[in-house]
Amino acid sequence: MHLDNNTNSEGQKREYCSNGASRGGAKIIKTFSSRNTTQNLGNNRFNNTSNIGAYENNPLIKSGRVSLDKTYNSRTNSKFNNMIPTTYETRDISIVFEEDRQNAKHYDMLEETDDDIIVTGTNCDTPICFKTWEDMELDPRLMENIKKSGYIKPRRIQAFSFPLITAGYDIKGQAETGSGKTAAFLLPIIDKMLKLKFVSMRRTPYALVITPTRELALQIHEQAKKFCLNTPYECAKLYGQLEKSSLNRELDGGCDILIGTPGKLKDFTKNLQINFSKLAFVVIDEADRLLEFNFANDVNEIINSPLCTPISKRQNLLFFATITKELERYSMDWMRKEVATIKNKRENEVNNKIHHNIINVQGLSKNKLVVDLLIDEQKQAEESDLSLRKTLVFVERKKVCNILALMLMNYGIKSASLNGDRLQKDREKAINEFRSGQITVLVATDVAARGIDIFDLDHVIVVDLPKDDFMTYVHRVGRTGRLKKGTATTFYNPETDYDFKDNLIEMLQNLGQDVPDFLQQ
Repeated sequence: MHLDNNTNSEGQKREYCSNGASRGGAKIIKTFSSRNTTQNLGNNRFNNTSNIGAYENNPLIKSGRVSLDKTYNSRTNSKFNNMIPTTYETRDISIVFEEDRQNAKHYDMLEETDDDIIVTGTNCDTPICFKTWEDMELDPRLMENIKKSGYIKPRRIQAFSFPLITAGYDIKGQAETGSGKTAAFLLPIIDKMLKLKFVSMRRTPYALVITPTRELALQIHEQAKKFCLNTPYECAKLYGQLEKSSLNRELDGGCDILIGTPGKLKDFTKNLQINFSKLAFVVIDEADRLLEFNFANDVNEIINSPLCTPISKRQNLLFFATITKELERYSMDWMRKEVATIKNKRENEVNNKIHHNIINVQGLSKNKLVVDLLIDEQKQAEESDLSLRKTLVFVERKKVCNILALMLMNYGIKSASLNGDRLQKDREKAINEFRSGQITVLVATDVAARGIDIFDLDHVIVVDLPKDDFMTYVHRVGRTGRLKKGTATTFYNPETDYDFKDNLIEMLQNLGQDVPDFLQQ
């Protein structure tokens, strides 16, 4: 461990703990320069006038290399002059396949890094585990799509869940972030549809997937479309902030697998616009997050609707990152009595592929520190003819999210913001730009903290620790280290984050990483 103390232009002390290697395996000790980023860019001095001026003089914007969209101001219920870079493209499935193939090079190490699985609640003493795709005897069309994705072998949760789902069990599945749980439920569902020769009917899904966020719905929809390629089946997505005509076209285009958020699904169910009488599967994904967002009543209305296949006549699959007493209670109402439980041996722990850096930010401007850190890193990358690594920055407040993205753009770092105040189309644009590499930094609130899979995400910066909720932190840093090793940089202020100290110390010790001195004081 290296502890580096610096003093900035205002006489404030900075402590930075670097626990290990950067790219290329060399140990890098970072020091933050005391540059004055701008008088207008402090946390309390950034105003609309300076935003406009910064953007008018930004060479990136003058060059036409970014497009701009106004951001919604929740205080005035109007558009104001904060500009956030966005572009919008519907991702072609070929892009998703290509991302998967590029990820395939990391699959050899998954046998070591995937957590051990514990299976309970079945009648067999030794759970069946399919270690190869051939063991699953998949439909050839589905097998072809798996090969096109470059998937060498099943992840552990896939290997254990597939035989249980095909045997007809209800499933409660708990797995670490990035473990492959989306494919764990999609593959057996699609395989069963193909083998039963399910006949599609208008607005009559065979499987319903309920998710807490639009971003996660979009991601699962992409994966479902990928696996359904060259089959008779279509996938549809249903969520808010889209015109009703667009949603109707989506459903009429085919919804054998329907993925949606609770509010919009409830509306369409109440208005008799979807026929759930043929449902064979209900998947509740990120179920713990659904409860945090107070969606339990909406879920109840959907899956217990008299027009929906009864719980006893269908399979119910519940997936989550964190098990709670509340979730256990609701699961009794959402599932049959015969339930198999699949969970990590190391329950609710941080991904072991993540290397952690903790920074003491007491008395510092956190926004300015993010800018300094990324400017320094970009300069180091350029000196080696490299690009700034893809970085996801988490902040607590929506306004700070937009401001920080603007600050980074003003210093030539291609960035965008993602938060609940942004229009859905703009949220989709930001994610697509980040995925494609058109921007290298995405500044986000917790709307992006769960389930979102960003190809080749190397670095997560947690600017604001969540209040009294360590598992939210786990989900934030879990955006990196999904298939390969990643880095998480965490800002820690002993005055406001003291309650997190013991959790951070325990996390670092469990991962075998050095604990900085300022955490042990």
